[in-house]
Amino acid sequence: EPLVDIILALSMHPQLKTLVLHGSGMGRNGCVALATLLRWRATELHTLNLSYNGIDDEGVEALTLALANSRHLHTLALSSNSSISIRGWWALSTFLSAPSSNLQELFLACNDIGDEGVVAFAGALSKNRALKKLSLYKNPSITAGGWAALSKLLCDATSVNKTFLSNHKLQDLVRPYRLPSDLVS
Repeated sequence: EPLVDIILALSMHPQLKTLVLHGSGMGRNGCVALATLLRWRATELHTLNLSYNGIDDEGVEALTLALANSRHLHTLALSSNSSISIRGWWALSTFLSAPSSNLQELFLACNDIGDEGVVAFAGALSKNRALKKLSLYKNPSITAGGWAALSKLLCDATSVNKTFLSNHKLQDLVRPYRLPSDLVS
């Protein structure tokens, strides 16, 4: 596949800072090849855009295993990859909960993530102190329950100590135009 050859050629350029493969149709095989690139510790990749690529659970699993070794990656875009199911979102949430995760921006718009995925992210982000922006725009399957899990992550008011320990690093939660009425004060 030509895309696999391109990704392997990119491994010869560890100084590369931004890689945009938006809409390239890379799918699972491209993700596995890209994971090989990301496993190379010398990479300085800061931004990776893989939106609109037909990526599935196996592709996300390969990427997240490789991302564990990426010290420089700060922005990851996986928007509009609707073949990713809860299995892939759990793999991504495991990466986010790792102390080594330096990811600062994560774009997951238009993926139909749902409450189970959002709850996984909320649990992972309770341990994460790097992520500043999370985009969940146009994920209509997230209900009040999912948004409540994120709300509790940002400010757990069940006790003074839990409020203090809430994730105050996350500064920007890109969400739908309207939150459920029970979450709006």
